[in-house]
Amino acid sequence: MSKSLNRLAAICESSDDAIIAMTHVGTITSWNSAATRIFGYGDTEAIGQRLAILFPPERLVEGAELPDRVSRGERIERLETKCLRKDGTAVDVSLTFAAVRDQGGQAIEILTIARDLTARKLLEQAASALPSEMETNRALFESAAEGIVVVSRTGRIVRVNQRAAQMFGYAPEELVGLEIERLLPERFRVAHGAHRVGFFNAPRTRPMGVGLDLFGLRKDGREFPVEIGLSAITTTEGQLGMAMITDISERRSIEQAARQHERLAVLATLSAGIAHELNNPIGIVSTRLELMLDEAQSHALPEEVLRDLNVLYRNVQRVSRIAKGLLSLAKQSAEEPRTFNLNNVIEETLLLIGRMLSKEGIGVGLTLDRTLGHLMGDANAFQQVLTNLLLNARDAMPGGGHVQVETGPDPERAGWQRLTVTDSGEGMPPEVLEKIWEPFYTTKSSGSGLGLSVSAKIIREHGGTVDVRSKPGFGTTFTIHLPSHSSPPAP
Repeated sequence: MSKSLNRLAAICESSDDAIIAMTHVGTITSWNSAATRIFGYGDTEAIGQRLAILFPPERLVEGAELPDRVSRGERIERLETKCLRKDGTAVDVSLTFAAVRDQGGQAIEILTIARDLTARKLLEQAASALPSEMETNRALFESAAEGIVVVSRTGRIVRVNQRAAQMFGYAPEELVGLEIERLLPERFRVAHGAHRVGFFNAPRTRPMGVGLDLFGLRKDGREFPVEIGLSAITTTEGQLGMAMITDISERRSIEQAARQHERLAVLATLSAGIAHELNNPIGIVSTRLELMLDEAQSHALPEEVLRDLNVLYRNVQRVSRIAKGLLSLAKQSAEEPRTFNLNNVIEETLLLIGRMLSKEGIGVGLTLDRTLGHLMGDANAFQQVLTNLLLNARDAMPGGGHVQVETGPDPERAGWQRLTVTDSGEGMPPEVLEKIWEPFYTTKSSGSGLGLSVSAKIIREHGGTVDVRSKPGFGTTFTIHLPSHSSPPAP
């Protein structure tokens, strides 16, 4: 369980933010490539040092105290401060901390996410000199990592950069003239209008919605979490507001994974003991019920007695499946990792359950990339993942439907593979979607609620990540990202 950060390596290494893991006393244990870019230290130079090496002399106490404050339960988000690069130059950063705790509630690791604020600070300094069209600062405006939206006092968008347009899924020209509230989920629009008026009445540079969860709304209707910094611009056409918007979906994924690991660490310890205690009595009851069912049929007992025995037997089998699920959840991977081909696992899984799906009116389409390299890990465990996803798809399509399974290179990560499983089923509302990875959460009357929790655990153990998209009436897509082990096989 202490290797949880290795399971998040996929997210960490692809992040634009520095992601640093440390012990509860601040000794650095993990350092991603973005941390090297921002602070100048290589991972071998940083690992083993204290976080305080990143702080100037006047902030050494602050740097030393931060991990301890977080380990004692304090929540630290978006702390703007100055740090030092290896060459001694200062860099403005925003720091967010999250603790990973063991089953006793003790912090065993601290995650720090640092965002470089250099570009934002330059834009804020230049804001007072910007003409209404910002022509003299076009390069800085367009190259900023944050989305930038400039708004008039009436709430109309007067300018956006390319990053903001991409973030919200619009072309830049579609956004100009649009009411800024159109980029917010409907439940926030009325309150935002009042906040906008308040900002223009007393403009100042500040973060928006401190302590609140802020969300943007893409053109396709999907929401995503954001952080927003506000600045005022005085121009010949009057006062404008400049919002610098950061999509923090990646950060939320890391924090959610850390919290999920914390819950699973506690659950795994309990699960192993509970499952072992259950197995013996379950086996005895199951065996006796099987004998009673045989005797009931041979002795021609009343139909209602036979029916009751069958109900008991089915429910004992369900308890048995839950116990097995608990053992899978608690199991530490002990199998010797081997190379395997993802396409072969998919085809073998369909040999096992394809006929059952077909009988229930469910067609399965395959689009498999035969040039993919091998993965390293446990092929049987991955067969369990795929079986869980296909059975979930079946349950979402009680009247039949279609499942599409696709493999290919991951378009976002070089050297990675991507597996998608898409069904044409009922889809899930947001309140269900956010809970599906929680152990024992299920919307099915006969489900154990452990299938997806176990699947997520297996994927993490293989160094991968998984995400899901779903909308009521439009089906569900699970996407698994996995690091390849080798180059593509020879033809």
